[in-house]
Amino acid sequence: MNLTSIAIVTALISIVTALTDGPIAVSYAHILHSVINGTLPRSLNDEGTITVNIVANKKREVNDPYYSNLKYLSLDNFAKVNTLASLLLSAVANSAWGDVLYLYNYVRFNGFDDYMTLTADGKFADEVNLYLLSTPDQSVSLLSNTSTNSVLKDYYASFAPNPSSVILVGMTELVTNSCETILRQMFYS
Repeated sequence: MNLTSIAIVTALISIVTALTDGPIAVSYAHILHSVINGTLPRSLNDEGTITVNIVANKKREVNDPYYSNLKYLSLDNFAKVNTLASLLLSAVANSAWGDVLYLYNYVRFNGFDDYMTLTADGKFADEVNLYLLSTPDQSVSLLSNTSTNSVLKDYYASFAPNPSSVILVGMTELVTNSCETILRQMFYS
C-alpha cells in the first residue's frame, strides 16, 4: 500500500469517526459501502501501475472466462484504483462473486464512478450482461447471493438480462480494437 492509498484509508477512517462520534474499525464492508455510494475519494494527479492477477488468485469454484488479469498505468487515479484492487482480491479470496464482478469492472474502468452506476442501462449493466453471456453457468441469483453488500444484492436480484446490449458493446469494442490496430500500424511501422 503506498502513501496515497494510506491517505485514502485515513480519510475514510476520519469520515467514519466523525459520523459515528468515535473510532471504529474500517472494514471491507465499510469501504465497499463507500465505493458503491460514490463516497470513496477520487485521487487526483497520482499515477502508478495497477496489476491484479485475478486469474491466479481466483478459486476455481466458478467457471468464468469473463475475467482476465489486469495491468495498466493509471495516470490520474492510482490510489483509489489501488484500494479497489485490494478490495477485489479480498472479494476473490472470499468467493464474493457479486462483489468481484462489480470491483473488477471498477478497477478496469480506472475507478471512475460514472461507469459504475447501478442502473439498467449503464456501462456496468452492459458488463453484467456480457458476464452472464460469457459464463452460461452463472446467474444473477448467484451474483446476488454472493454479494456482501445489500445495495449490490438488490441490484443483481432485480437485474433483467438484456443480451442485445452485449451485441452493441461487442461491436463497439470490435470497431475500437480495429481502429487501435490501424493506428499502431500507422505510427509504429
